[in-house]
Amino acid sequence: MFSFQNVLLQVIWFLTSLVLLNSITVVDYSVLKLVFAAIAVPSALYIAGIDPIVLADMGVEREFGRLGVLKGLFRAYVIFEVLSACILWSGFILLLTAFKGHFSPLTYQYIFAASFIILSRPLQNILFQLFGLFLRFQQMTFLKLYDEGLTLLAMVYFVFYLRQGVYAAILIQVVAPLVAVTLSLPAFFILYRKQLRGVRREKAGFFARLRAHGKWSIAAAYVVNGWDALRLFFIDHFIGREAVALYSLADSLWGHLISLFPVKSILSAMLPQRTKDETTARHNLIRGFKYSFLGFTILGLLSAVTGYQFLRIFFPKYIAAFPIFLGFLLMIPKFSFSSALSPLLRAYKFQLAGFLAALFSLVLTVAFAYILYPRLGMKGVVAETVITNTILICLVYKAFIRKYPAFRLRMREIFSWDRYDADTIRMLVKSFLQRLKLV
Repeated sequence: MFSFQNVLLQVIWFLTSLVLLNSITVVDYSVLKLVFAAIAVPSALYIAGIDPIVLADMGVEREFGRLGVLKGLFRAYVIFEVLSACILWSGFILLLTAFKGHFSPLTYQYIFAASFIILSRPLQNILFQLFGLFLRFQQMTFLKLYDEGLTLLAMVYFVFYLRQGVYAAILIQVVAPLVAVTLSLPAFFILYRKQLRGVRREKAGFFARLRAHGKWSIAAAYVVNGWDALRLFFIDHFIGREAVALYSLADSLWGHLISLFPVKSILSAMLPQRTKDETTARHNLIRGFKYSFLGFTILGLLSAVTGYQFLRIFFPKYIAAFPIFLGFLLMIPKFSFSSALSPLLRAYKFQLAGFLAALFSLVLTVAFAYILYPRLGMKGVVAETVITNTILICLVYKAFIRKYPAFRLRMREIFSWDRYDADTIRMLVKSFLQRLKLV
């Protein structure tokens, strides 16, 4: 079911995009993306900061059978998420109010409405953490289905039928996650009672863990999300408002393409629970990269062949986004490797290198933006995105193997193919077809 549901998610995303992008203008879509970019930094704590490292640490505690510590860590995480969300949102609103005179009344209204995502996102992530820890991937997908399905229905009624525009689109993306969480709460509490209710909670040293390696993950999250948001504002400044919409759609297509093969979420939950032995961990790193690269390459080739007609038929106003999307396909090797490497970095508490590399990439983005964007336009944006992302993963890997030389990979290992690989792929394909009820 997991593979089928994941495909269904992409169908829902397509229908939602079809409704939204054909109900508002290209400029309005650019405004929508810039509004959400404005709140990317305060919400970065929940998008990419705390969650992965807590999941990694809980996975390690589960591997060693320390369920009491795991329960204490999860409880501390829940409290921290909720309190921090309230504090961050309050601070953001105070800052927004202080600079209210710098925005038009409509822009202020848009940003204020979008800011409530800072409150709704952590609630969703709490459920994802428990489902991911106990490998309940189906429940994770159901939560996403509730969110995306409700978003689609609301978009059809408020944006397409009632023509409420950008403001309605913002409110829908705030409210839908809250309703999705409410619908998933029964499964969450059933799982918690089954796995942790009878476990005696022990001290987990939550803040000590954050000081040990979480601070770098949090810092890196702010840098990366600030980096992505800054790129949109640079595009708006150097190239134009409509270019923001083209880049955003291409980036969204890329994101949904790689989510069709959800290896990153699976590896993030599984690899931290298999780090006791470095040989096994290294073996899993190689396999994770190999299978990710194979899956993403197949998807990339299919999308390169069909993508232009897809845009021409369904999103004719955005046909110029196709060359941008093709450029993003050059990041397949980088994304494949980072999908396997990132969980190991968190499990081995090695986020400092990621933060420093992200900071360096941010500097490169600023430099390239001033050099390439005015001269090359969207070609410069694609070149900057691919180059900075590739440099980022290369720097992190070099630093990692400097400390853990056992993880140094050889090209022949990555591109080799043995009976184990063939049997694994055969099993995955058969499982996938069975779940689609094709065999």
